[in-house]
Amino acid sequence: MPVLFARFKGQQQFLGSVPIPGLSLTIPEGAGDDALVTLNVPAPYAVMGSWTGGRGGVFNIAVDGTVLPDYAEFDYVQSMSSQNMPVRVPVTLVVAVPLKLKNQTVVALAGNCIIDTSASLSVLI
Repeated sequence: MPVLFARFKGQQQFLGSVPIPGLSLTIPEGAGDDALVTLNVPAPYAVMGSWTGGRGGVFNIAVDGTVLPDYAEFDYVQSMSSQNMPVRVPVTLVVAVPLKLKNQTVVALAGNCIIDTSASLSVLI
């Protein structure tokens, strides 16, 4: 069973739904099998602003440019005092991607959050 792995390490703010730098993998062709794709973001926190409507981080997986319907999301905690911010919320998203008779590119997306720790994308075939 091959395992593919990519890692992001740095600090970046993500607005909208944009690719996380370095979290892109190409899965090989196949037929009749699925690839198990896991996005792990252990300590993101929400970008807070009146325009977010209380919405926190949003995470998706795109395959060949198509965003899958599965997602992970958290809302920021409005009742926390500013002394306790930022509230970090771990996120893990796991999806099965059917293999096709061609290579496919898998990309991790993030929105409305800040990631300042490592994050990873892995594929198990």
